[in-house]
Amino acid sequence: CWVCLGGFGREGKEDGYLFYPRKVVFLNHNQIVVCDRGSDRSRVQIFEYPTGKFIKKIQVQFIEIVAGVAVTANGHLALVDSVHPTVFVLNVNEDNGIMKWFDCASYMEEPSDIIVRGMCVKIKFIHVI
Repeated sequence: CWVCLGGFGREGKEDGYLFYPRKVVFLNHNQIVVCDRGSDRSRVQIFEYPTGKFIKKIQVQFIEIVAGVAVTANGHLALVDSVHPTVFVLNVNEDNGIMKWFDCASYMEEPSDIIVRGMCVKIKFIHVI
């Protein structure tokens, strides 16, 4: 069952615009996080819901392509990079607020999504032989 919650945004690479949005998650009841391509690599932007008003961009200078995004129980963002299999936990209230990170390259290649449940993180990946 799919439910349309409305839409917003205009195409563009500037802050507040969307360029190939890849992942979307509710940060809380009135904020949406959108991960898109930005100008040269992935970027993370926060918008008001349902108006779509741009709130802020979060610098993710260490992430090439955001393959998955989830919200922790504490309201932090967990992001996984598919190019360099690494999970980053960000504090959305700080610029470049990387709180934790861990390298997953020994366990997988090209993760495709992430799930957070309590204090546990599950990373989804496709293994091709």
